[in-house]
Amino acid sequence: MQGKHTPRLTRRGLLGGAALAATALGAPAARAAGWRPTRTVRVIVPFAPGGPSDTHARLVSEHMGRALGQPFVVENRVGATGAIGTSAVARAEPDGYTLLFTTNSSHVLGPLLTRTPAFDPRRDFTEIGLHSSFPFYLLTHPSLPVRNVAELVAHLKARPGALNFSSPGIGSGGHLMMELFRMRTGTEATHIPFGGAGPAITALVSGQVQFCFDSVGTAQPMVADGRLRGLAVTSAQRTAALPDMPTLAEAGVQGAEAELWLGFFGPAGMPAAVRDTLNEELGRYLAQPETRQRLAASAFAPAGGPPRVLTELIAGETARWAEVVRFANLEQRG
Repeated sequence: MQGKHTPRLTRRGLLGGAALAATALGAPAARAAGWRPTRTVRVIVPFAPGGPSDTHARLVSEHMGRALGQPFVVENRVGATGAIGTSAVARAEPDGYTLLFTTNSSHVLGPLLTRTPAFDPRRDFTEIGLHSSFPFYLLTHPSLPVRNVAELVAHLKARPGALNFSSPGIGSGGHLMMELFRMRTGTEATHIPFGGAGPAITALVSGQVQFCFDSVGTAQPMVADGRLRGLAVTSAQRTAALPDMPTLAEAGVQGAEAELWLGFFGPAGMPAAVRDTLNEELGRYLAQPETRQRLAASAFAPAGGPPRVLTELIAGETARWAEVVRFANLEQRG
């Protein structure tokens, strides 16, 4: 089913290697002197507590608060697959006191699904910096009688539409990753959307659904204790966090490499001094050995680099995922 315009959603494509090389994580520039907050900064996460975006927003916000001398407080604004929280930041004053920490689920995928998006991901925001990327993890409930990807594909083909999969919401990364998987394998399944990554993985653990895609960091403890079964990761190469876990390509599913990323944004029109200070502190945070160890343990790749890395990434992602949205017949929503 792979055509000549197959989207290549690899880490190389996601992170734009040449752009990332422009700023080394281990050697941030001298601390910017152009902006210091004088009151609390809100960091909007447009997803429910418990998922990777929420967890890492809190960690980097703690660093920002210590470095810049004012609290950076995370606020979860959930709904519409991230559109509610994201559009709230688009409407905020561009003074540095309302920020967005989000994923390509809300910032790229969501706008592809609606005729009249609540925001324009390129026009309505100031890109601050790319935090990290991570592969999806294909997971099943232990009651499902499959031990590998080939057995899952055969099981799905024998029972078209009978199995249910969860996701953080319609149009989320977990949802569209499953649509990409179905597109590459010629299978059918029933989508059960939830209001965030935490509820979606809980539904799988409880047996409400039979399989899903989630992050390694969230799911691996549940795989280790037998509550879930891991089948493959979606990165182009195996991840150091799970060296024995095959990639989808190794398991026989070609053209399904994909990753999620986390990034920092502000409203459009943010002064360069504010943007640059926040970008610098993000780079300092990502350069810390403990940060890099924490990210690696969860199969995250730290990113960093100048704001243009995120700008270029959004443009490329929009084109790559449009094919998957068309396949899933989702572009006519809303």
